[in-house]
Amino acid sequence: MTAAFANPSRTRLCFYLTAVFSMMAFSARSPAQAALIQDLSVTGNFSGTGQIVFTTDSGNSVAGVSAFDFTVNSSAGGLPTGVTFGLGDINTIVWSVNPADWSLTIFLQTALISAGGTSVSLTLPNDGLQHGNLCGAFGTNDGATYCEPGVLVGASTLQTTPVHTMNVIPEPSTMLLFSLGLLALGVRRRQSIFPSIR
Repeated sequence: MTAAFANPSRTRLCFYLTAVFSMMAFSARSPAQAALIQDLSVTGNFSGTGQIVFTTDSGNSVAGVSAFDFTVNSSAGGLPTGVTFGLGDINTIVWSVNPADWSLTIFLQTALISAGGTSVSLTLPNDGLQHGNLCGAFGTNDGATYCEPGVLVGASTLQTTPVHTMNVIPEPSTMLLFSLGLLALGVRRRQSIFPSIR
């Protein structure tokens, strides 16, 4: 038996530490640091396009949204067109992203904003639930709506399309685990090259 294997328990320990730390480093991920970008498109009695960027897979606060814009391109009922809603206009939002296929379930409703001499609000759901609006007593709808006080345009459908997902950035604790794994590898390699070193 050579000196490199004079202490088999030490060799086994280094091997196990390397395996464990490496697995922990690659399995530990922070979903909170993953960004997801979704294209938004509405067709029906009103139409429009936009995009939203999330910083978490699910949530119910604007804090989990880093960017949003949606422009109304056409509308029945004489409501203003060319109106763009932004991140600061979001009044309520609830969302969930399926990590298997990045499909988005969302309910988003904006505040009333000034446009074309009136105030308008946008509701973008695809969760199949009934939602009210901010424009008066028009009941509830399960589709996308665009409204001003006294007028509501509904019977429209929201479609979402994932366009980009960013790689998850390892947290500092993950990098520490990975570094320890590399250290264990280095110790084992040094012992095999310089067997006389204890």
